[in-house]
Amino acid sequence: MTRIPRFDDVTIADLYRDPQAICTRLRHEAPVAHIPATGRVFITRAADLRHIKESPDLFASRGHHHPRRP
Repeated sequence: MTRIPRFDDVTIADLYRDPQAICTRLRHEAPVAHIPATGRVFITRAADLRHIKESPDLFASRGHHHPRRP
């Protein structure tokens, strides 16, 4: 299994201050990246997001509440 790159240097303050710069950096350095400060994995390329959306059996968050579903 491939490890997802971690970006420990990205803070919540950075994301509020200039989210576009952070997303651009991630898109170039690691389009799928774990940002520990947020507790989330960021996916920054449209093609990757489309693939994830179209493949729910591969990318389902089992046992976690989905924010758009009751």
